[in-house]
Amino acid sequence: CAFCCILKGEDGGTITEIEAIEMYKALSVLQDDPDGRNWAPKACPSLDPETLACRAYEARPVICRSYISTSVKACEKATKGEAATGQGTLPPYHTYLAAHGISRAALKGTKRVSTYSLFELASQAIDGASLETALARSKHSASELEAELKRSKQDLSRAR
Repeated sequence: CAFCCILKGEDGGTITEIEAIEMYKALSVLQDDPDGRNWAPKACPSLDPETLACRAYEARPVICRSYISTSVKACEKATKGEAATGQGTLPPYHTYLAAHGISRAALKGTKRVSTYSLFELASQAIDGASLETALARSKHSASELEAELKRSKQDLSRAR
């Protein structure tokens, strides 16, 4: 199913700069094609609206690779904001986010370690924006990674 590809979270799906660039490369060739937003307004634009298959599967970011579900019904409920069990992200995703946060802290003052919205980046790529424009428009504020790390910690607490 593709319910996990409905990006309703505040962050739009947190991805790194290299992931954003790879997704852009995979999706920019689909410029102006119908996309996942034709199926559901917050669906990832990389979805084919007819088959609901990911058209950027090989380039998909860690968040997509680490989301699992044992129940289609649970995913459908979650997209409606209803409580559900049987779906969520694997622990390595949370470690990945934490490592990104550590990188940001270690490089503070020397290099900006940015995060991006998967939903916005994919939208920009398919809508025909240049890479530079897509990155600029999808870049998170500096506080978004901290907010996502906090949400990640809450997710891990609920999973225990």
